[in-house]
Amino acid sequence: MKEKIRILHLWNEEKDARELVRHLAETGFQFEAKLVKTNVEYVSALVRGACDLIIVDENLPWCNPGEDDLSPFQIAEEIAPGVPFLLIADSSSGGRESGPAWPAHRLERQQLSRVGPVIEKILLHRKGGESHREEHDATV
Repeated sequence: MKEKIRILHLWNEEKDARELVRHLAETGFQFEAKLVKTNVEYVSALVRGACDLIIVDENLPWCNPGEDDLSPFQIAEEIAPGVPFLLIADSSSGGRESGPAWPAHRLERQQLSRVGPVIEKILLHRKGGESHREEHDATV
């Protein structure tokens, strides 16, 4: 049996978190999802343990911080550098460019059914060809 994918998911609305977990369950990956909503919970989760993937809802109020604040990506780079980062975006954001504060991996909310192939691509790239397909285990 292959190891679980440990996912740290920052969410804005509970229904969005449930929808992502439902789509993750349909992927066939074995996973453990730690769901956090605030900056404090996020930093605490990063400090407490490793994760294989960070998924962030772009609608979180602190996802687009001011000049003196850090984005979730910048925080992760400080605490857990190199962990892949997937931004769940609204199509209404107009295809916002990924600047230096955001990662290249982006999935529109309307395409959540494609989360499995996107995660597989991210993990294959990170692991150099190794896949983590198995059953799921969600922690809400």
